[in-house]
Amino acid sequence: MLNEGQIVIGRGYLIASDFNVKVLEATINRIIKRCEDNDIETAYTNLSKYFRWEMDE
Repeated sequence: MLNEGQIVIGRGYLIASDFNVKVLEATINRIIKRCEDNDIETAYTNLSKYFRWEMDE
């Protein structure tokens, strides 16, 4: 069970107890900041741990 405002991150999925744009945006920005790298390919690899996109195929 999720607490209010809590988000669980699965690869390609964000599961939230309620829809709160500010919490969602803060969570995504935190993930992006954590995945930053000077090498774009490394950044893509880091991001792919959290998100799915056409480059995965």
